[in-house]
Amino acid sequence: MSLSADSRSAATVQVRTTRSLNLLTGEGSSQAVEPAPLAQAADPRLVDWTVDGKLLISDGEKITRMDADGQNATVLVDDPNASVLSFSVCGDHYLLLSWAYHAGNRLNIWRTNADGSAPKQLTSGDFERSPICSPDGKWVYFIDRPGTSRLMRVSVDGGASEPLPASNVPNQFGIEGISFIARDGKSVGFVVDVVDTHTNDAQTKLAIVKLEAGSNAPPRLLDLDARLGSPKNFGVAFGNGGVQPLPNLTGVAYPITENGVNNVWLQPLDGSPGHQLTHFTGNLRFSLGP
Repeated sequence: MSLSADSRSAATVQVRTTRSLNLLTGEGSSQAVEPAPLAQAADPRLVDWTVDGKLLISDGEKITRMDADGQNATVLVDDPNASVLSFSVCGDHYLLLSWAYHAGNRLNIWRTNADGSAPKQLTSGDFERSPICSPDGKWVYFIDRPGTSRLMRVSVDGGASEPLPASNVPNQFGIEGISFIARDGKSVGFVVDVVDTHTNDAQTKLAIVKLEAGSNAPPRLLDLDARLGSPKNFGVAFGNGGVQPLPNLTGVAYPITENGVNNVWLQPLDGSPGHQLTHFTGNLRFSLGP
């Protein structure tokens, strides 16, 4: 807003945001062509996939399940007084939600059955987000946000939460999200913000921590493209800090901003060059399918 010199008039700018859901194959596109949006997905803000390939879409209030072609839509979760900040699938049994103002005034981790029934509160902190379950379905990993953020876990049945051993990263000042838990359950990857002690610049890294009992090995840190650190990219994916793994863990995908537009790029973990997967003309959020 700006005020005129005589204080008799003011000027404001109104911004209207529209969202659409577009589906691409895992290979992406080599051409600057945007696929047609899925018309049945109204105002999509969060997206995940069920183990059998169905879409789960949230507009922030509801979570709706539908076929990949948009048919057979069913609302699973609906609370107009609450807000779903992130959610994920836990096998074929549960949904995990970072749910604000549901039965309270805090942001906590909740579990529902796969059909949205029987909601159960798993944590009781003030600001907890980015839930993801272990491959065996026994643990829920999440981020406890106050301060510099902590990587935590709680039983899928609830109970006391506990910090993850050896997950502290030197010079860390924040955690953007949990990217993955390896299929063998032996490691977890998360996106962490650190300070370069030589330049005092902020850097975004992918940290990988071993989950094996008794392991005190420090996190392995991998460099990510510096363009991921653009403020426009924080939160462009769904609770994972903008970085998602390929199913075989040979690489990670994340959005990079160029000329004011972000697109998804693939970075192999073997050090080979990455490449662009999408060619959109606006800002995006993305979720890799199963």
